[in-house]
Amino acid sequence: MVLRAEKKSGKDQLPLFCGSNLTLIRTTNRASCKLNREEHDDRTAEVLAKRRLGFDAIRKRWHNLYLNSLCLQCRIEEAINRFQCIVSELYGFFLHLRAEI
Repeated sequence: MVLRAEKKSGKDQLPLFCGSNLTLIRTTNRASCKLNREEHDDRTAEVLAKRRLGFDAIRKRWHNLYLNSLCLQCRIEEAINRFQCIVSELYGFFLHLRAEI
């Protein structure tokens, strides 16, 4: 399993990963590929199993962070939408008051 991180490129979309997060994911993927190439080395199966468990734990952690960032992005977008609805309702109300004056 290889982690994939995509940077959104829209004016109203937040980037999910950037900078050090993306670098760490790429480093983890490279290290995992290197581990797969080293399996034919003279390392014991126990050492390789421990290293693989370490990589899997890192992947799971970054996958959880990715999902949490998606959840946070959705919550931020919902808050922005609610705020915009309130502002538009207030604007309509003030236009109505102005028309009555």
